[in-house]
Amino acid sequence: MLLLPWMRISRGLTLSGHLWTPGPGRVYLGRGVTLRGSPVPIELRAHAGAEIVIDDGAVIESGTSIEATRSVVIGKGARIGPLCKIMDNNFHRTSGDRLARPEGVPVVIGAHAVIGPYAIVLPGGSMEPGAHLKARRVLSFHMPRVSS
Repeated sequence: MLLLPWMRISRGLTLSGHLWTPGPGRVYLGRGVTLRGSPVPIELRAHAGAEIVIDDGAVIESGTSIEATRSVVIGKGARIGPLCKIMDNNFHRTSGDRLARPEGVPVVIGAHAVIGPYAIVLPGGSMEPGAHLKARRVLSFHMPRVSS
């Protein structure tokens, strides 16, 4: 495995298939993390000054894309289903200057939380430990916290 200067990988990483890590930000992978990047690659894109933290024992399934302009934290033992999108920035404003990028709003997925296939977590989305987000659902900052 190619170790990049902006990645910190703990022992016990399991990677099958492909992992794409564009961007100069930091990516931290805890002990025993499983990345299943087959048949579709996993994308972990941390922009300059941003970080993605995937804590011990978390599982990320095929085709999932995690993008941070500030911070995305995936808790210990969390499971992210296939073809999910998790991002801390919408990359445009809904009013005013639509070309100006808004500030990122951190995303936190609690320990042992589960995100179903095709789900989307938008900026500021937060899940409490052990919470479940069903398949094809959208979690945003304006919604109440998802709890178990």
